[in-house]
Amino acid sequence: MAQQKTHWLWDVAVLWPFIFIASLMVFGLVGMAIASMDSDASAMLVVLIPFVFLYYIASIVIMIVTYVYAIHRLYTRTTLSVDQKKTWLILIMLFNFITIPILHFMHLRVK
Repeated sequence: MAQQKTHWLWDVAVLWPFIFIASLMVFGLVGMAIASMDSDASAMLVVLIPFVFLYYIASIVIMIVTYVYAIHRLYTRTTLSVDQKKTWLILIMLFNFITIPILHFMHLRVK
């Protein structure tokens, strides 16, 4: 079976946990800077809390879908031996969002 090129959306999905953490850090730093400037502006930050919560929930869904899809792709798209697939599965289960990008860029992504 010939491997197909991966979609750019899959490339972003495997890196999403790192993007999510970086975006929350930026939001926190900007929020602290705004809160230190003016008390009225800090009151406006409270309005953003539901949006941050929705962003968090959407990120959890993206991460779970990526987790399941990575395991599916491991067993359907790679030419690794059964023992190597089992090893990768154990690594995904133990170190999930650190291992998934490594697996993706080593074995799943077509060059």
